[in-house]
Amino acid sequence: MAEEDADDEALYDVWRRLDEAQVQAIHELLEMLAERVREHRGRRPTREMIEAAMDLRDGPLGLGYLPAVQEVLDSA
Repeated sequence: MAEEDADDEALYDVWRRLDEAQVQAIHELLEMLAERVREHRGRRPTREMIEAAMDLRDGPLGLGYLPAVQEVLDSA
């Protein structure tokens, strides 16, 4: 449990260091990706979708666990 708490705190620390524009950009990217995933359900993701998902997976917040990100990467 202590290890999970430390992981959570590290993630919160990264979020706290982001400025408002960076947080907004992340939200916009996630919104775009989720919409594209809904539109393309059952088809291969576009190159743009894959790049967006990889940016979210590999970025400072490690958002690869989110369903929209996972679905794109699993389908790539």
